[in-house]
Amino acid sequence: MLRKYYKIASAVAILGLSVTPAHAQDVFLQGAQNWANNSLTLRTSQALQNSLSAPDRSPGQSQVVSTASLTYRPSIERRRANLASFVEKTRKNDPEGAAGLERSFAANDVIGLLDRELAPFGLSVSNVADAYTVWAVTAWQAAFDPSASPTRPMAQAVRSQSSNAILASPAFASLSEAEKQEMAEIYIVQAAMIQAAVDQAGGDQARLRQIASAVKKGARASGLDLDRITLTQSGFQPR
Repeated sequence: MLRKYYKIASAVAILGLSVTPAHAQDVFLQGAQNWANNSLTLRTSQALQNSLSAPDRSPGQSQVVSTASLTYRPSIERRRANLASFVEKTRKNDPEGAAGLERSFAANDVIGLLDRELAPFGLSVSNVADAYTVWAVTAWQAAFDPSASPTRPMAQAVRSQSSNAILASPAFASLSEAEKQEMAEIYIVQAAMIQAAVDQAGGDQARLRQIASAVKKGARASGLDLDRITLTQSGFQPR
């Protein structure tokens, strides 16, 4: 999805991320274990999915008064710590892939670079719902339509859905700035890795099917059943 949408494909090339088919399986199947506040991610995904079948509202309809609490003030020091933690969690299952990530993170401000790519679509890595949007849409496209080009209205519709789902959880209100930043940055890194895998697969349909299967399993472990939803100009809707 990010190839023609957020332009993260170019960022992935600059970052030098490399995701082999075996690494893809490891990354996406183990993805749920890498989430910060995984229980909140599960509740968010389930709330989003449940909202699609609610008879009294459309999927993109706003249900919240304020989204100000979704944002945080980014800290470079926290960012370095978050990325280092992500690398160490990845290293447990994929030492080679972790080493590549470590090199990429050391050479570039990964999150800052991707933030600039998101800006034209009204999204920011400094907003937890925006970061969740990037992950969810990237995952859906990798699973079903990796060559599609979503639009800004589509991104904003999913952003609204994601905001509603996150803010529906009382647990979110107690998160610190550091915890919000960790959640957002892990979503962004996972999205970039998904896109890297898709880009590197090129036209290899067997690899794309393998990636799709791995992404679906990883998303399901994180509470989002991609087989039950479709992506439209109005955001996610039930399949």
